[in-house]
Amino acid sequence: MLVVARAQHAIARQPARPGFLFGCNGFGLAAGYPDALRLFQALFNYTTIPIYEGWVEPQKGHPDYTAFEAALNTLIGTTILPKGHPGIWLEPENTPKWLQNISYDETKKYCLAHVREAISRYRHRVHIWNVVNEAHVQPETEHGMAGFTKEQNVDLTVAALRIAHDADPTCFRCINNTGTWADYYMSRNPGPWQQSPYDYLAMLRDAKAEYEVIGLQYYHSGRDLLEWERDLESFNHFDKAIHITEMGFPSSLAPYPGMEKYAFWGGGIGGEAMAWHGEFTEAIQADYIESVYTLAYSKPWVEAITYWDFNGIGHDGFIRGDGTPREGYHRLMDLLAKWRS
Repeated sequence: MLVVARAQHAIARQPARPGFLFGCNGFGLAAGYPDALRLFQALFNYTTIPIYEGWVEPQKGHPDYTAFEAALNTLIGTTILPKGHPGIWLEPENTPKWLQNISYDETKKYCLAHVREAISRYRHRVHIWNVVNEAHVQPETEHGMAGFTKEQNVDLTVAALRIAHDADPTCFRCINNTGTWADYYMSRNPGPWQQSPYDYLAMLRDAKAEYEVIGLQYYHSGRDLLEWERDLESFNHFDKAIHITEMGFPSSLAPYPGMEKYAFWGGGIGGEAMAWHGEFTEAIQADYIESVYTLAYSKPWVEAITYWDFNGIGHDGFIRGDGTPREGYHRLMDLLAKWRS
């Protein structure tokens, strides 16, 4: 209550922030067009569009950007700013088989080629990119991938950032980090290449990596808001703008067909055992969304918030399975209307 009240006081005293990016995962926009887009545009001015290498080039040497372009085309005539995601993410489900378990040098060569091709191809349509995604914990050997060293992950990140700038000098480069409190990975017998986001960013600083923004993900909903704010503020030491690139909070812990593996987002590690303040319901989800957006918006060095998901993953989204908005959608609509006025 104290940190939210302080944030509300800070917002009331600060000037308007017309350039702030209120975003959401837009993976389902093309499939739900135009009804989903109508609801989306009423709330958001920013969206994340998928361009995973495993989706683009499942067969080596035969890239296909059709799905990415279809999603981009739904935004024509709107004021929604697109972000490409990701340039590199060595996670087995979204990495083509031909790119898995090869040497570091080969991996680096192919990953940099994907970054160069994607960003140069869309340099006139997309200017914000999650250039590297979750490199501080990837690849995960327990899922069949060969791990690299921390130094190699940093080297790959630095090289990708450089390639992104070469492909588009206007590219606004984001480094996206997961498990922001670090316990999600670091308390589970981490691999020798895995480290906390903070330590990874410190290594990038020492390597003189050039980029524009730090991306932070906030799932695992058990933390109170004092701890949430304290964690967010700890990343301000790097003197970079902060984007909250992914965040989600469940409206229920009931099983969701086909999404069982995502249950940990609201339960399991960091969730069910530490329920935020009561049973997971749409009202509790709305409370969390309203409070966290208020805390983040009150920080002048936080420049964007992207919620994950809009109408897709399980019970986290703003939209129910029947296409109607949950309470959190209406609560955020009222909040943004107040700030934008």
